[in-house]
Amino acid sequence: MQISTITLSIAAAFASTVVVANNCADNFVWCGSDLLGTGDYRGYIQNKLIGAGVEASEFNIQNSAWKCLNDGQGNADYITICTHLCQYGGAGQNDYCLN
Repeated sequence: MQISTITLSIAAAFASTVVVANNCADNFVWCGSDLLGTGDYRGYIQNKLIGAGVEASEFNIQNSAWKCLNDGQGNADYITICTHLCQYGGAGQNDYCLN
């Protein structure tokens, strides 16, 4: 019984950090706000921002810019925090910062 509980706990912790594949694709730049609307990226964004030494405030989460890696896992590299706003660029276009 303890092994099952431990296994489930580990699985739940892992699932909370894994992003669903194909959410972030095509090597485009995405705003954090768009990633949030596409998949379960909140924890991913928070962890990456903190790892980069950036405060994981709601503004920073929403207005961060990310380069999708097109790795089939939905991963993205953090680029920057947009000073004023991260703007949706349109279908098939990069999102961009309004600074």
